[in-house]
Amino acid sequence: MSDINAHKTADDTPVDGELFEDERTTNESVTIEVVADDQCASDSESTSDSEDDSDDEHPLEFDVDALKRISAERLQKSECISVVKLGEGSFNKAFILTMDDGFECVARLALPCFPRYKTESEVATMQFVAERTSIRVPEVYAWDANPRNAIGAEYILMERIPGEPLNTIWKGLSLEKKKGIVLQLIDVLLQLFDIEDTTLDKIGSLYKGNEDHTYHVGLIVSDLFFTEERANMDLDRGPWMNTREYLTAVVQSQADYLKAPHASELDDRVVQNGLSACSELRSILPDFCPDNATLERLCLHHLDINTGNIMLQQADDTGDWKISGIIDWEAAGVYPAWSCALCPKFIEGEGRDVEASDADNWLDADQFQQLLVETELRKFFHSETSKRSRAFRIAMDEGAKTRAFEDQAIFARDYPGHVKRWISGLGSSGDGWE
Repeated sequence: MSDINAHKTADDTPVDGELFEDERTTNESVTIEVVADDQCASDSESTSDSEDDSDDEHPLEFDVDALKRISAERLQKSECISVVKLGEGSFNKAFILTMDDGFECVARLALPCFPRYKTESEVATMQFVAERTSIRVPEVYAWDANPRNAIGAEYILMERIPGEPLNTIWKGLSLEKKKGIVLQLIDVLLQLFDIEDTTLDKIGSLYKGNEDHTYHVGLIVSDLFFTEERANMDLDRGPWMNTREYLTAVVQSQADYLKAPHASELDDRVVQNGLSACSELRSILPDFCPDNATLERLCLHHLDINTGNIMLQQADDTGDWKISGIIDWEAAGVYPAWSCALCPKFIEGEGRDVEASDADNWLDADQFQQLLVETELRKFFHSETSKRSRAFRIAMDEGAKTRAFEDQAIFARDYPGHVKRWISGLGSSGDGWE
């Protein structure tokens, strides 16, 4: 199905953090809770207008009748006959919509955390990836980034990628079949890492340009710059030209959060320790900015390659599992190579290498077997990426120092003591950063 009825309202884009008051009249509404979970639930349930979770920070209220009517119109169908909850992420709710002719699609409704920007960037990123790589992503059928539309929420109507998420089968696979999937995932990661496009000229999130098939990098869609009270704060959200500008903004966003009026609710010692940690981070920041062009090269980064976002189908003839698509691009953006060249967490595991000969030293045989498999897959990932991309390997190894600093900048607000201990453990040349 082509990108029919793709829709962006003519309203001016709001200032950073602007939210919209509800001015619509609804016939039927649904309130669903927000959960801090980055994977979709595996069970499906029908939506209900009786759910009321008023204790949640960002409940999502929307008009089900309008969703059914508008989806049918946009997809050029007679009627939407079913709306079934597929799952939820940190910033969205997903539903399976079924039309009267059996056609199904996914409706992703955005929570009011990143007004307009998240939806616009997610649409642009999926279309950019579809045009620049062979990675299968959901085709976008229609979208609306205005939260004041008739549905009452920003939405994307997109293709339902066939198959099942990796997290439903991973545990039961043999080591060799896991390696086969890892090889396919390496291809996905390297395609994103190796995109050569003048569009990727700054650090930030992708947005559509004024002409078809054109894109530009704009302000970043990241919880570091939007969640909690940050949405209404005047922060530097990019785009940024290099690592130094980006890391400076990350540290400053933490300091600004601690200086804002809401910080009066925090213990004064916590605030002062946090501000002190930010000040110390700023003083050493230049030492952690790479001077290697390979590490500063800008790439497209999915940011959430977990087993819930990798879809697979099993081949009838061989029984092998093939990646059928990658989903959940809402946090993707343009980042330096040092940030992008990573081993996915489900492959990296605990990062603890064990050998078969160590078995006698373990009381828990199942835990040891899991660590043994993680060790093998981790070594396999590093070996295969080294063979296929020298630049990826350099960025993965030499970028560890900058990634460590970024982690500390993220910790500064909530764990200033940890950050200060990390800084105090650094050598005079920064060699003790590990």
